[in-house]
Amino acid sequence: MTLQWRKLFSNRILDRGRDYWKKDWVYAPSYSELPAGIHCRVGKPGQSYDVTIDFSDDWSEIKWMDCDCPYAAEGYNCKHEAACLYATELFIEGMQAIQEPLTSELPASDRKKRQEEIIEKVYGLGRKYVNYIFDPGKILASVDFDPVLWERILDNPALANLVAVNLDDSQANDKQPLLTATGFSHFANRGNRNKVNVKVGLKQVSELKCNIAECKQDEITGPCRHEIALLQKLVLMIMRENPGEVTDYQADRALARAEMLEEFDQDALEGVKLLAQLEKEPGGSFLVKFKVGQKRLYVVKNIQNFVDDVLSWRPISLGKEEVLVSPDSFDPASQRLFSFLATIAADGADIYGESKRSIEIASGRIDGFFAAVEGSEVENLDNKQVVPAKRGELEKAELEIDVYGGRGISITGICPPVLRGIRASYQLTDEAFVAGKLGNMLYALFGNKENIDVSFDINQLSQFKATVLPLLKKYSNLTISPAAQQLLEEAGGLENSQLRLDVEGDEVVGQARVFYQGKAVRLGASGERAIKRDWYKEEKLAALLEKFFDLEDGDCRLDKGDDEAVYQLLEGMPKLFAAFDEVEVTPAFKKLKLKDRLNLAFGLSLSDGLLRLDLKSELTPEELAEVFSQYKDRKKYIRLKNGSFLNPASQDLGKLALLAKNLDLTAKDFGKEQLEMPAYRALYVDQLLKEQEMGEIERDDHFQQLLADFDQKEAPLKLPTGLEKILRPYQKTGTAWMNRLAQHGFGGILADEMGLGKTLQVISLLASQKDQPSLIVAPASLVLNWEAEFKKFAPEMKTLVLSGSKKERSGQLADLTEIDVVITSYDLLKRDIANYEPHTFAYEVIDEAQMIKNPRTAAAKAVSVVKAKHRFALTGTPIENRLSELWSIFNFVMPGFLKSYREFKKDFESPIVKEDDQDCLNRLNQMVGPFILRRLKRDVLKDLPDKLEEVRYVGMGKEQRKLYDAEIARLKNKVMAEDDEGIKREQIEILAALTRIREICCDPGLLYEDYKGESEKRLACVDLIKSAIDGGHKVLLFSQFTSMLDLLEESLKAEEIGFLRIDGQTPKARRLTLVNVFNHKDSPAKVFLISLKAGGTGLNLTGADTVIHYDPWWNVAAQNQATDRAHRIGQEKKVTVYKLIAKDTVEEAILDLQEAKRQLAQGILTAESVSSASLQKEDLLKILD
Repeated sequence: MTLQWRKLFSNRILDRGRDYWKKDWVYAPSYSELPAGIHCRVGKPGQSYDVTIDFSDDWSEIKWMDCDCPYAAEGYNCKHEAACLYATELFIEGMQAIQEPLTSELPASDRKKRQEEIIEKVYGLGRKYVNYIFDPGKILASVDFDPVLWERILDNPALANLVAVNLDDSQANDKQPLLTATGFSHFANRGNRNKVNVKVGLKQVSELKCNIAECKQDEITGPCRHEIALLQKLVLMIMRENPGEVTDYQADRALARAEMLEEFDQDALEGVKLLAQLEKEPGGSFLVKFKVGQKRLYVVKNIQNFVDDVLSWRPISLGKEEVLVSPDSFDPASQRLFSFLATIAADGADIYGESKRSIEIASGRIDGFFAAVEGSEVENLDNKQVVPAKRGELEKAELEIDVYGGRGISITGICPPVLRGIRASYQLTDEAFVAGKLGNMLYALFGNKENIDVSFDINQLSQFKATVLPLLKKYSNLTISPAAQQLLEEAGGLENSQLRLDVEGDEVVGQARVFYQGKAVRLGASGERAIKRDWYKEEKLAALLEKFFDLEDGDCRLDKGDDEAVYQLLEGMPKLFAAFDEVEVTPAFKKLKLKDRLNLAFGLSLSDGLLRLDLKSELTPEELAEVFSQYKDRKKYIRLKNGSFLNPASQDLGKLALLAKNLDLTAKDFGKEQLEMPAYRALYVDQLLKEQEMGEIERDDHFQQLLADFDQKEAPLKLPTGLEKILRPYQKTGTAWMNRLAQHGFGGILADEMGLGKTLQVISLLASQKDQPSLIVAPASLVLNWEAEFKKFAPEMKTLVLSGSKKERSGQLADLTEIDVVITSYDLLKRDIANYEPHTFAYEVIDEAQMIKNPRTAAAKAVSVVKAKHRFALTGTPIENRLSELWSIFNFVMPGFLKSYREFKKDFESPIVKEDDQDCLNRLNQMVGPFILRRLKRDVLKDLPDKLEEVRYVGMGKEQRKLYDAEIARLKNKVMAEDDEGIKREQIEILAALTRIREICCDPGLLYEDYKGESEKRLACVDLIKSAIDGGHKVLLFSQFTSMLDLLEESLKAEEIGFLRIDGQTPKARRLTLVNVFNHKDSPAKVFLISLKAGGTGLNLTGADTVIHYDPWWNVAAQNQATDRAHRIGQEKKVTVYKLIAKDTVEEAILDLQEAKRQLAQGILTAESVSSASLQKEDLLKILD
C-alpha cells in the first residue's frame, strides 16, 4: 500500500508543506476508516485553515482534496494540503506496522533483563544533568512491558505517532504528586471508546488504561502499543521538563547560559555584518538569502535557527569557527536588518528552500524590508554584484511606436519589473536596489510584464491619442517612427468644445458645438466628411449631456417642470464646466438656483427655569419645517417656494439635523417661533452651537450671567471662619461649584477620588446656608462618621441621626424646626419614606451614590421620592460597570436630564458600548460634563499633605452591643471593687479583660465561636475596601489580631477580592516574594493583610496608596512605621490612612486619650511594658464609661 502524492505539488509548495508539518502546525488530525479520510486544521498559530482529504479504501489513492485557504480557492494544491499529507503518510506507515506481530515470546528472565536494559538506556540519557522529581527509571520498572514492542515503537515514529497525545494537561499536585497524560486514537468515528490514559506518581505508574476501539490488547502480555506509546511520551516529557522542579525557567536558562559562556570564555563579537542577497522571482517578488560575518561573510543556512541563536546568546558557526553573536554585535545597518529578520521569524513567516535559508519578500513585506536595508548594500544574485539600496527614480520603460500592418500601430519594448508596496515601488537593477514613486501607470496598463508587445487598430487611434499616448510619454522613454507619427496626426483632433444653456418657455435648452480646424460642428452630428472627427471625445461629451437632456445633433432639451431632472442638471453643472472648454449660461438660466446655505442664526434666553431657543433663517418657520421634513425623508432634491432648489447635502441642513438629534427635536418643532426646554440644557446647547459653528448666537442677560458664573473658578461663597481656614484650595473650588449649580437650580455629582474630602466639602456647603434642614443619606456604616465629621468641622450645626424603633424614628422626624441636618441610612430611608412626605429639604445629598446604580431598587426609588430643592450625589466611582449606573444617579440628581432609560439606552448606551461610537460618547460627555466634578489626587498634589488621615466611626448591632455592654459591666464592677493597690495586683486579669472588650469591638467572632451575628466594623471595612478598589487603589490592612485577619480573609473571599497576607507565621524568605507580587502593577491581589508584628519593619509596599488600621494602636511610632510600608521613598501617589473606630466604645475613649495618657493606652493595647504604676483606677473608669 503506497500513496503517491508528491507529484501533485510544486517543489516550493512541498518545501512549505513539509516545514508546516515539522513545526507541528497540523492540528488535531482526525482520521476516518470508511470512507478513508482525514480532516485537520493547518497553518500558523492564529491563521489556520480547514483541510479535508478523501482516500480510496486502501489509502493508496487520493479521491478528493480541499482547503479553505485563498490559494486553494483559486484551484491550486496548497501547502496546507501538503502538510496534511505528510502527516497522513506517517499515519499510513503506522497502520502498516500494526500488521506485524504485536508481541514476542521472551522467557521471563530475558524479558526482565531486556526491560532493565531499556530502563538504564532511557534513564541514563538525563542522569548526568538532572535530579528528577519523578524518577523515570523507577516509573518504568513498575510496569511489566514487552521490551520488543517497546523498542519497535521507540524506533518507529510511525508507530509512536499512532496516538495523538495531549501532554498539556499534565499536572503536578503539591499534596499528592501525580502526573497525568491522555492519548487519543486518530480515528474520529470511535465515539467514547477512543482514549488511553496514564497516571504516574513519583516512582511508579498508578494507572494505565486503554479504551481505543482498534486496540488488540487481549493478544498482548502487559501494556498495549497505545499505552506504551503514551508512556514513552510521558517519560520523555519528564526527562525534558522535570515537572515538580522548583527551579523556574529563568533560573534554568541562566544555568545553561552560564555553562555555555564558561565554555567559550569570551564576549560576543563586534562589527558583524549581515548582508541580504536578492533574487528576482516571477511576478515581481524577491527571494532573499543572507550572509553573515566580519571580514569574510558566510551563508546563513537556517534563518530560524540563526535568529534564535543570536537572540539566545548561543554560538553560531562562521566557517569552521564557533562564535558568540548577540543583537548588539552587528554594525548599525546590520542591526536594522536583523531586527526585520527577527520580526519575520517571530511571525512564523514562510522560511523555506534548502535548509530553510530563503524568505520570500512580496508586496506585504517589501516596505519593511527596504526600510531595514536603506542606506546600506544588498547583493544582486542575478549578476553577483553588491549594490546600494537607495531612493531614486525607477528605470523607465524603453518603448517604440511603429506602423503595424498599415492598419494601425504597435508598441514594443522593455518595461523593467517593479514590486509595488504600500509606500513605494521597488526595482532591482544591475546598479542599485531602488525605491521610487508609486505612480507609474504603465503597470496599470500592461501589468507587471517585462516584454511589451501590443497593437492598436487605426479606428482606435483617436482614443489612443487621448488616453494612452500621454501616459507613454510621461512614464517611458518613447520613440515614435515617422510613419507612425504621420498616422497619428492623420487621426485628427478636436480643437475646442462649447456649450450654451438657456431657458425658453417651459424648457431648458442648450447647444453643444465642437471645433475642427477652426470650423464649428454640431456635437455628434453626421456629415462633414472632409474633416477627420475625434469620435471618442465627441461620444464622451454626448454621453455626459444625455445624463441631463434629450440630445439630438448637439441640441439639448429638458422640461423645466421636471423638478428632479432640473435639480440633477444644476447639481451636475460642475461636471459640464469641467468637460467643455467653454460654457455660456444666460440670465434666464441663472435664475435656476441651487442653494447651499440657509444663513442660520440663534437666540438663547433663560427665564422661569426654562431655556428658550429662537431659530432664524432665510425661510419662514413653516417653510423650514417642511424643508427639514423633506430632508429627514431623504428626498433627492428640495424645491423652495421661490422656485430655487436647496441642496440636500447643505451644511446648514446637516447642522439642523445634528441639533435635532442632540435635542430630540422633530420637523414640527422647527415650525415653532420659539423652542422651550429645561434650563439644565443651557450649557450643553450653547456648547453645541459654538462647537458646530451653526451660525450667529445672540444671548440674553440671564444666559450671559449663567455662562459667566460657570466660567469662574471660584464663585463668591461666604464660609464660616473655621471652615475657611481648614478647606484646601481644591475643596473650596468643589464647595463653590456645588453652590453655583444650586443657585441656578441644578444638581450635580461630586466624584472626587477617595480620600479628597467629599464629606467636608458638603459640610462646608450646608454650613454656609442653614435656612432650611438638609438630608444626608449614606450607607449604615458611614452614618456615624457623618455625625462625627459635622461635630468636628461644624459643631454649631444641629444634626439628627435617625435611630431606634420605627415609632421612635417617626417621632424624631415629626418636628425638624431646630434641626439643620438629618442623617439617615439607605435602609432606614426605605422603611421611613412615608414620614418624609411633609418635609421639603434644602439639600438632599446621597453618599456612596453607587448604592442606587440599579434604578429598580427600593433605595433608588426612595431617595428620588424625597422632596428637596437641590440634590447632590457623592461617589468615587460614578460608573463601575455599565453606563446605566450614570443614568440612575442623574435620574436622582436631575430627573429627566438624560431622558428615560429606554431613550438613554437607545441614544447613548447601545451606540457607545456595542458600536464604540466615539461621537456619541463625546456628546454624552458634553451633556454631563458641567454637572460632574471629579479630581484625582494627582490633579491636586500641590494642595495635599504627604498623608491624608481620616477616622471612620462605625456603630454596633444590637447583639454586638449587648455582648460589649456585658463585658464592660463585668470589668467595671471589678475595677470599682478594687483600690489602686488592688488594680496593680490584678493588672494581668484586667488587661486580659480589656483585650476581650477590644476583640468584641473588632468582631465578637474573635471571642465567641458560636457568634452568628454581624460585625458592623467588619462590614464597614469591606465596604471601604470595595470603594478603594473601585477607585483604582490598592490597600494595606493592619490589625493586631491575626485571628481578625482570618475573618477578613473569609469576607474578601466571599466578595472575590484578591489578597495576600503576612503574619508571624510567614517565613521571611517568602515575605519578599509576596511583597514583589503585590507591588506589581498587574497583580490580581488588591489587598495586603498584615499583622502588627510581622508588618512593622522591612517591607516596601509602595504598590498600595490606601492604609486601613482596623483596630487602634497607641504606639504612634509603631502605627506610623506600619503606615510607612506604603508611604516611603518610591511612592508616587498620595497615601490615604483610615482608622476604623467603634463609636461609643473603649476604642473611641482610647483615641481621645492618645495624647494625654500615651503610656496607659499603649499598655491597654499591647499588654507590654506596663509598670505597676501605669494602671490607675481613675483612668480605667474613664475608659470604661
